[in-house]
Amino acid sequence: MKTNGKLQLFPILRITLFFALGIMTSDRCMELAASWMWIAAAFCSLCISVLLFRHAVWQTFFIFVSSFFAGGSMLSVRLFTQDCGFNAGNTCYRAVVASAPVARGKVVRCDILVTSMPRPIKLKANILRDADACSLRVGDGIVASSVIEKPRNYAGATFDYARYLVHHGYSGQTFIYKTGWQRAHADIGKLSFIDRARLIALKYRARLLLRYRQLGLDGDVLAVVSAMTLGAKEDMSQELREHYSAAGASHILALSGLHIGIIYAILSCLFVWHRFRASGHLLVLSAVWVYVFVTGMPPSAIRSAVMVTIYALAVISSRERMSLNALSAAALIMLAVCPSDLFDLGFQMSFMAVFFILVFYGRIYNNVPVGWRSNAFTRRLWQMTAVSVAAQAGVAPLVMLCFGRISIYFLLANFIVVPIATVVLYGAMLLFVVPFVPVVQHFAVGVLSFVVSFMNTAVERLSALPGGDISDISIQPVQVWMIYALVFAVYGLLRIVRKVVIFGRHSGC
Repeated sequence: MKTNGKLQLFPILRITLFFALGIMTSDRCMELAASWMWIAAAFCSLCISVLLFRHAVWQTFFIFVSSFFAGGSMLSVRLFTQDCGFNAGNTCYRAVVASAPVARGKVVRCDILVTSMPRPIKLKANILRDADACSLRVGDGIVASSVIEKPRNYAGATFDYARYLVHHGYSGQTFIYKTGWQRAHADIGKLSFIDRARLIALKYRARLLLRYRQLGLDGDVLAVVSAMTLGAKEDMSQELREHYSAAGASHILALSGLHIGIIYAILSCLFVWHRFRASGHLLVLSAVWVYVFVTGMPPSAIRSAVMVTIYALAVISSRERMSLNALSAAALIMLAVCPSDLFDLGFQMSFMAVFFILVFYGRIYNNVPVGWRSNAFTRRLWQMTAVSVAAQAGVAPLVMLCFGRISIYFLLANFIVVPIATVVLYGAMLLFVVPFVPVVQHFAVGVLSFVVSFMNTAVERLSALPGGDISDISIQPVQVWMIYALVFAVYGLLRIVRKVVIFGRHSGC
């Protein structure tokens, strides 16, 4: 197929970019344009694109315009449904606990889904701490009376907490006193299918976390294993989080493409054979989505599972296994389901990391002597290095923007934590796949305790090395865009110079 540029080889990428641009514009213009305006504009531009079927260039233009307005309309509608008017005084309501309660100081923090209003809404709740509050679990029902406020920022805070809550689906926040609530039957009839499924998943995850404790895992080992395998970070201390952040290894603690990819690779080796390739991949995909469900359906795991699903379908259909089109399709699906995900840091880092790997990995990998790539050990070592450098380049500007720091020893950290992550996932699978063989379970617990303790110690020492990270970085979002623009400008310039040099050599011959 003849195209007038390489960008035309990635049509889904262009549509996704316009869709995302519409979401960002809608977020900034919430008070200037109503939802019906966005919907009408999307419908009109789509109709115009259909009528212009004889004019390819103009039709393409209006397809992009309709994508822009479609993204804006989806976010506008979502924010409109979240926006609720609350009474000035106390409001009586029934709710269901929707996240694992975490005790912090004098309060217990959790998410609650209010089911007694015309439509269910999600609130960020702080319950004054006592024995009853500490005993709350996911799925428990309560009857409460408290003041519900729209999301607001704390006095003197630099972080826009209100905007964060709105983008994560919260309609408000509330503080509940000891005498302001009591347990009640959990009424989930009004909840959506996804919310009900997530509650069931979180209950099951709580049972698996209890099983970890029963098998003898505790302390920081339990915290890291729970985070890496089930996405539960409630037991992680701030000090441990800081060590992983300073060492540039925080990504290992969140269920992401690395974890889902390892599980997919393990299952593919066991169940995918050449003769039954399609059925094997479908079986593996089913297992991956079951795992996502068991972990409580965190957004990061869902994103990774969508990517793996598109990858597997591409393999089954004998298409390119992973490309910018596949990545763009995953992003478009996620944003169509939940447009607010665009403002989630995990979403941004996941897709920027994979995007940079797809664009730069091959260039980095090929810039070593052929002899390095002919040896199995050095080839694997350089592959991991190339992936780590490309991914770090993709997320570094976002890390500097949100955390004000960047790790210097991220390569050393990845050489330690990535292989150990594979061992941890293997060991966790053994714990639950063979519950009827206590000897194997005790062996798996021993291995997990040893490797995770080693990893925690190594990460702590890396974070303590002099010059381990550059902190107190302060940049603005516009500077992040400028950094990405500079990276691609330099990349394009180097490609032009390389072509000129190669052309000159051939001309000289």
